[in-house]
Amino acid sequence: EMEVFQVTGNSSPAPISTTKEKQTHPQIPQVKPVNRLSEDINKALNVKQESLLQAESEILHLEDSFKDEHNFIAAFASGHTKNVVVLNVSGTMMAAKRSTLQAAEDSVLAQQFDDSKWTEQGCSALRVKEWTPNNVSDWAENIEGIQEGVGNILKENAINGRELLALNMEGLKMLGIERAGTL
Repeated sequence: EMEVFQVTGNSSPAPISTTKEKQTHPQIPQVKPVNRLSEDINKALNVKQESLLQAESEILHLEDSFKDEHNFIAAFASGHTKNVVVLNVSGTMMAAKRSTLQAAEDSVLAQQFDDSKWTEQGCSALRVKEWTPNNVSDWAENIEGIQEGVGNILKENAINGRELLALNMEGLKMLGIERAGTL
C-alpha cells in the first residue's frame, strides 16, 4: 500500500467525440444513406441514422471499457493482487495495476514500481500511518534536498506517521522547519 499526499496535474477522461465523422467499430455495420424519399425526409433519416451509429459506437466503447474493468476487479477479488497497488490519494483509497503506474517508462513513478525495486520492497513494509517517530526520523533523514536536522526535529517532537500525514506548511513552521523542500 502506498499513501499519496497530493496528486497534481490535470488528467481528465478522453472526451466523447461529437463530430459528424463516422467512427467505425468492427461490430457496427456500415449503412448507405437513404435517398429514395423526398429530400427533407432523406436528410432527417440520414441525420437520425448517423446519430444512432454514433450512439452505438459509444456504447460498444463503454462495453469494452466495462469488460476491462470487470477483468481487473475479478483478478483483484480473486486474491491475485501481486501486481495491484493500493493507493491512499488524499484520503480516497484507490487500486491500480503496477503496469498502469509504469505507463511513463522513464518516470520516477515507473522506476518505483519496476521489477527490481518492487521485489526489494515487497508488500510487507509498514504503511506511513503506522510509522513510529523513529521511522519518521529515518525517512526524513534519507530525503535528498531537505535541510539538515529535520529528522531530529520530527523525532524530538515525537511525530509519528499519522501526525506526519496531517502536517501542513504551518505545522512544519511551528516545529521549526522553515523550508520544507521535498518533504
